[in-house]
Amino acid sequence: MGSRPDAPRVDLERFFTTASGDTAIFEEGGDCRGLGGYFEMAGMAADQLLRALSPVVRLGAGADASGLLWLVDRLMAELRTPRPGGRLIAEHLSQTLLVEALRLHLATAAQRTGTWLAALADPQLARAIEAMHADPGGRWTLDALAKISGLSRSGFAQRFSDACGEPAITYLARWRMMLASDRLARGVPTAIVARELGYGSESAFGAAFRRITGMSPGRFRSA
Repeated sequence: MGSRPDAPRVDLERFFTTASGDTAIFEEGGDCRGLGGYFEMAGMAADQLLRALSPVVRLGAGADASGLLWLVDRLMAELRTPRPGGRLIAEHLSQTLLVEALRLHLATAAQRTGTWLAALADPQLARAIEAMHADPGGRWTLDALAKISGLSRSGFAQRFSDACGEPAITYLARWRMMLASDRLARGVPTAIVARELGYGSESAFGAAFRRITGMSPGRFRSA
């Protein structure tokens, strides 16, 4: 932020305050508000989310940001005036703030094709993705997913591939392996992981895991 391109640089640290929710005044102030923070992504699916996003997501003035502004104001109120349960409320508000920002991004920004976020922006494709996420071990077929989306089999297949950058069944297999990786890393037995994700045997699961990740479940767990 600056008044002009050639303005001298000032380390932002000098404006930081010690208490969360405090207001810092830049020079003499002005009609500008800023909220800073970060999210630490955990789990095997984090990389997929980050790859689907641009390095910078900008929500312009045209976005319906009233809900976002309410969340910011409510979050700041919780941070400024500590009350019982305030930390828990602030954490939930922060998570809601992130989800609401991503929703606005999906609704207002021109999405790059080739990501599952682009597919989520399509209401009909979103139904299929939500169904796969809700029951990753289900016996999903192209016909079943097309029916959930309210599209013909061929129309769904083409539309999903165009938006997501890969066929729906390929997406499902990769999503299953991401869930499997997370569970294996947490020490869940391979037989249980295979059963939960819809594979009839450990060997069938192992072959699918090796095909998608390039290593066996046992080798992945050791690594």
